[in-house]
Amino acid sequence: IKHIQEEAEYYREEMVGRRYRHLKGDIYIVSEIAIDWENLGLIVIYKDWENPSLAWTRPLKEFISSVEIFLN
Repeated sequence: IKHIQEEAEYYREEMVGRRYRHLKGDIYIVSEIAIDWENLGLIVIYKDWENPSLAWTRPLKEFISSVEIFLN
């Protein structure tokens, strides 16, 4: 489990607080990287840029494949 925690910390430092544009055009901001208890996979928790009360989750690999980074 330690290596998963280290991987989560790496992605947390790289992604949290950054804006991303979905391939369909919507903009999201990553608020956290979490570990899925059932399969120990990394999950991205992100919010809609225009409506930050709306939060979403997605497996890290799926999230990365569907967005491009914005520079803050």
